[in-house]
Amino acid sequence: MNRYCHWLRTLVWLSVCLNGITEAASISKQGALALSAGAANATAAYTFFVSATSTVTIQSYGYGGSGSAPSGTNLAGKVIPAGGFDPYVSVFTGAGPTATFLASNDDGPCPPGTLSGGLCADSGLSLTLSRGTYTLVVQAFDNMSLVENLGSGTLGDGFTGLGNYDPSRTNNYAIDISGQFIDTIFANGFE
Repeated sequence: MNRYCHWLRTLVWLSVCLNGITEAASISKQGALALSAGAANATAAYTFFVSATSTVTIQSYGYGGSGSAPSGTNLAGKVIPAGGFDPYVSVFTGAGPTATFLASNDDGPCPPGTLSGGLCADSGLSLTLSRGTYTLVVQAFDNMSLVENLGSGTLGDGFTGLGNYDPSRTNNYAIDISGQFIDTIFANGFE
């Protein structure tokens, strides 16, 4: 019996080492962008690695808060208050200035987003991503990437600089990234 247990433990250890742990991963980030009524063009970027093809869900909670989210919290178990700026999220394949545009969203569904002032302005995306590196950029609405507006280009081309900010709201954001096979996340500064 002891030999069998040792063999089984070794097999499980090898499986984890060779294949990685295959449980769903979740990443919750909160922050604040340098926004003002006259300059709403700051961004926050997060680069993550997906180790195998899977569905990845991205959801913001800063505008309407997490009230309509499962359990009323973000994936880290925190209650997110309403009142943040109107976010816009963009996903790029790759990292750094050479990353190429993949998808974006302004206003996602409610729920999981929450109505605030009659608007469902939090962003939400669900994407099937292949193994690789991806960059998520959070910005204020209307400060879209130039590649989206021009139809070609890269993350390094920058953003429109047309960010929209209501000074009666805060400059706070909250974003969840979830899916199976998300291995790492890195914060990058693209301002």
